[in-house]
Amino acid sequence: MTTKNIIKALNDLTTDQLLEVNQELNAIYNKRKKEEISIIKSLVKAGDLVYINHPKCAGKQYEVQYLNRTKAVLKPAGLTESQKMLTGKTVVRINMIQTTLNA
Repeated sequence: MTTKNIIKALNDLTTDQLLEVNQELNAIYNKRKKEEISIIKSLVKAGDLVYINHPKCAGKQYEVQYLNRTKAVLKPAGLTESQKMLTGKTVVRINMIQTTLNA
């Protein structure tokens, strides 16, 4: 079944049925997001070098400072300790972290 077919079928549903579908979709989405976060958290720890999947951070490497439940605190990699003190931290969602540049 294609996405277009699903959308056409949704147009025929009542408001109550759409509410039920919406609740199920949110539950599935949240479950997958939690699984994705747990996989990344199992692969990454403080001190690891990572990349951020975002156009403004393309090609820049970051060092993981620490991981919270849903977000990670990063600092730019390859800087001296005095430069790191002057550079602000970067906070990103954990699912934006990549362990390699091409991932």
